[in-house]
Amino acid sequence: MNSDLGLVSHLQHQTDRIRNVCVLAHVDHGKTTLSDHLIASNGLIHPRLAGELRFLDSGEEEQIRGITMKSSSITLMHLAGERGGPRRQRTPANMRESGHLINLIDSPGHIDFCSEVSTAVRLSDGALVVVDAVEGVCIQTHAVLRQAWEERLDMVLVINKIDRLALELRLGPEEAYARLRAVVDHVNLVVSSFHSEQFISEADAVLAHENTRSQALQARAGGGAGEGAEDDAGAEDVFSPSKGNVVFGSAGDGWAFGLADFAGLYAAKLGCKASALERALWGDYAFQPKTKRILPIRPGSGGKPLFVQFALEPVWRVYACCEAADPAAELSRLAAGLGLGERLHPRALAAADPRAAARALMQAWLPLAEAVLGAAVAALPSPVAAAPRRAPRLLPPRDAALRGLAPEEGVALELEAEERAMRECTPAGPPLVYISKMISVPANVLPRQPGTAPSADPSQEIFLAFGRVFAGTLRTGQALCVLPDTHNPADPAAIAAARSVTPSALYLMMGRGLEPLAAVPAGNVLALAGLGQAILKTATLAPGARVRPLAPLLFQAAPIVRVAVEPADAADLAALEAGLALLARADPMVRLEARASGERVLCAAGEVHLETCVKDLEARFARCRIIVSPPLVAFRESLAAPEDAEAAHTPAPGAQHAQHAHGPVVEAATPTGAVALRLRAFPLPSPLAGALEAGAAVLQAALGEAGRGAGPGEREREAAAELGRRLAASAEGAELLLARAWALGPRRVGPNALLLSPTSPGQGAGGPTTGLWDVPPPGVLAVGGRQGRGARPPSPAVVGPAAAGAAPAEGAGADEAVEEARATLRIALGRPEVAQVLCLGQGGAHAGNAEVDAQGTALGLSAEGVARLRDSIEAGVLAGFGMATEAGPLCDEPMWGVGFEVEARVVGSGDEASPAPRTGEDVYGPLSGQVAAAVRAAARRALAASAPRLVEAMYLCEIATSSEGLSAVYAVLGRRRARVLREELREGSDLFMVHAYLPAESSFGFVDELRRRSSGAASASLLLSHWERLGVDPFFVPTSLLEREEWGEEGQGVGAANLARKLIDATRRRKGLPVEEKVVESATKQRTRARKV
Repeated sequence: MNSDLGLVSHLQHQTDRIRNVCVLAHVDHGKTTLSDHLIASNGLIHPRLAGELRFLDSGEEEQIRGITMKSSSITLMHLAGERGGPRRQRTPANMRESGHLINLIDSPGHIDFCSEVSTAVRLSDGALVVVDAVEGVCIQTHAVLRQAWEERLDMVLVINKIDRLALELRLGPEEAYARLRAVVDHVNLVVSSFHSEQFISEADAVLAHENTRSQALQARAGGGAGEGAEDDAGAEDVFSPSKGNVVFGSAGDGWAFGLADFAGLYAAKLGCKASALERALWGDYAFQPKTKRILPIRPGSGGKPLFVQFALEPVWRVYACCEAADPAAELSRLAAGLGLGERLHPRALAAADPRAAARALMQAWLPLAEAVLGAAVAALPSPVAAAPRRAPRLLPPRDAALRGLAPEEGVALELEAEERAMRECTPAGPPLVYISKMISVPANVLPRQPGTAPSADPSQEIFLAFGRVFAGTLRTGQALCVLPDTHNPADPAAIAAARSVTPSALYLMMGRGLEPLAAVPAGNVLALAGLGQAILKTATLAPGARVRPLAPLLFQAAPIVRVAVEPADAADLAALEAGLALLARADPMVRLEARASGERVLCAAGEVHLETCVKDLEARFARCRIIVSPPLVAFRESLAAPEDAEAAHTPAPGAQHAQHAHGPVVEAATPTGAVALRLRAFPLPSPLAGALEAGAAVLQAALGEAGRGAGPGEREREAAAELGRRLAASAEGAELLLARAWALGPRRVGPNALLLSPTSPGQGAGGPTTGLWDVPPPGVLAVGGRQGRGARPPSPAVVGPAAAGAAPAEGAGADEAVEEARATLRIALGRPEVAQVLCLGQGGAHAGNAEVDAQGTALGLSAEGVARLRDSIEAGVLAGFGMATEAGPLCDEPMWGVGFEVEARVVGSGDEASPAPRTGEDVYGPLSGQVAAAVRAAARRALAASAPRLVEAMYLCEIATSSEGLSAVYAVLGRRRARVLREELREGSDLFMVHAYLPAESSFGFVDELRRRSSGAASASLLLSHWERLGVDPFFVPTSLLEREEWGEEGQGVGAANLARKLIDATRRRKGLPVEEKVVESATKQRTRARKV
């Protein structure tokens, strides 16, 4: 049907009859098989090849692995008829009059390719969420539901593989009904949690849902009120078969149905309205044959639900024929009773394989495409209907987009016109296009224009922009401006810098093929040629630059796996660099890093994603042999937290060094000694650090506006206040800490906090008022202001609070005597900016007042001079804090969960004639730079001198296995330092579900080893969960015989190396940093030839 481009073009202009739909699911739940059957309904592939051809998996690697890796689009047409009634003839006239255009986007289900899901969701108005009836809701199901909810998409739930309930699990119809109800309830529970905002991370949501589900099952088994509670909340459920947004079926066998299908079949026989029967088909209602009435099922009456009697039992009878003595006769009798004589050829029922015959009958009776596309048309909105709901999400608030700048009158009018066009989705007016990703295709795939020569290199990679027209109509050859996510329409410089491009061609995407188009109206997806050099990953296209760009994409995961790449032949270095640039443009999740050592690092989301990126780089983009290093895992650096030690089952080595919550006070000074600073580091609670990291987007929006001098908008203020409440409740004492929060780092929104001193004005209430300058000099650890970045941190066993107090800096006594003769001025640093944004603290003012003025006068400084000095010191402290948290002392990895308190004072010159401090800016540069260097060195030394710990990323691992593979699962988890959380038998199946935390460092090769050890009986899914402190002191040195017996010489156990030290040394060695290690482990004295007697 889609070969008629004229008909497609006609339907593209009927915006109310367009459905932009993406297919979302966990891996191997049947998305691509479902898409194949929908494509076959349009005659693009043979129905027998559906599920085997995998039409939308056009990549070679996708076909080999059997999983979808790239989102791809195809345009289908559907003629909606009365559900359960006679089918309408699919003629061009009927299609033109009442047909619907379905822009279907298939997306990956593997967690490593979640960025492709984000690109598909952005361009859609609705989603088909596919869930396996046996496996139920899995890890990636949570992720795709959240992505669809955040993009404000309506959804249709497709419960797939129902045939497995009958043929594999041998469940009866009533048992299958209970299983299906549990799946629907579980999905509703997941979506309801998004509305309540009670979970911060996706992994927490997965575990919480599993707990709730287990409790409900226990209550139901014990006769409690668990089921009643679910029924009470059913009125607010997002998914309900009675609403028409739930479809049941089997994509493998090519059939599906909704309640409307059976309601239309049975309404005439029962003498009732189809709409009334549809409402009663799902729930505790039974049919009484004598009275021909539908009544509620009373407890203990033994009534059979309507869904079981009218829907499941007929399906179960078809599959029961597969085991009958004469399957062909039984199936023929059923086909005659269902009136399928015209639709079903007798030869199909006489197939040698009874399962194939049953499949043919089910496809003729309940065709999958009719049910799924019918539900999409009925339950999912058109672009016009979805635009008012999605426009506030797609267009950022005007205050945030303008960043405090006042727009000109003409700009304000254009912004209002843009908002109106987005809400109305009208084809009239200038086009507004969003590009969600760049697609790389060989040059020979592009349709040749008449009169153009073929490409000199058919395998050359050409980039197409995959996007959607949200407003107006886009035409070939129309000039457009490329607007990045950071574009500000009120900034004249940004308007002047906007790049102008002209698409060379517009294409209708048909999976592996492309069809040229002359114009594309609003509400349609398309591919644009000629923009490969203008767009890196995403962009907004508009005729002018005085419009707001659409909101950036949201990704559920971040690149965490890294490898260093280099060409096998040095002559191919330029080709490698060009190939890396092309790869970064073709894959939204890929990130490139260039190290100072010249090392080129490729960052990917996971192991499978990394393997595909390396293959694409070598075969398509760079086209040269590449040497790839072993995978590199990102770490973080932190301090040992008391709550982590309490949560551990056994005490960790070196725990005696982590008993104090705060580390030693560290003092640093600028080169001339004009500014002296004292700093102390302490660990933040792990829940607080994780919540800060999860709320980075909210903090970025709120703090960004505050930093630009404009207060955050109403939307940002509400989001920041809600985040503040969650942070305050995340851990005990978190609210008191955040009330003194001055800044976060690194990059202003990280999980580390710079706190005001408790002696600052307004900060002493509810906490200690002893300042860092009140600590006597013997208890202060002095450092030089020029400590090198790569210097090896001293062992905490040597440089700790006690050691620091016993061994002050050399010459400290003389310096103190000189310093006592100098006039000093304590500077109250900072304001609680973060606390104010989070609504957790009151605005504070600097300590000006009479005392400070008097001290400033003693130093020969006026009030304005003190203010300028304070501003320079504050700028240096913030810069030094950012640099220190960006690269810690252990292995130059970012810090995580570390808080810092800092105080400063200005020291006079000691000259009575000129007592002002001598900053030495003419020699050492600006004072802010001197302070930044001192703060950076002091912060790194403070962490190293306390109880440093390495922080590693943790995956939430969900393993499905049979009882035969359970022992192998635990053996593999034990070898990889995994921590098992729970194990349960999935209700109604023989599958065990095991949830565990797996360190990212130990995850490489995990899935392959698990499959090999269990002989294919176990499969695993990984989801990045959180960061966790490694409970091993990397510098542990046993000091007693008892410690040697318990922990060994390395602190990891007798005969085992120190794991934390091993990981740190490996990271330092890879980065070219010095490593303390024995070069010669064992040796003997050299013997000479001559033997002297």
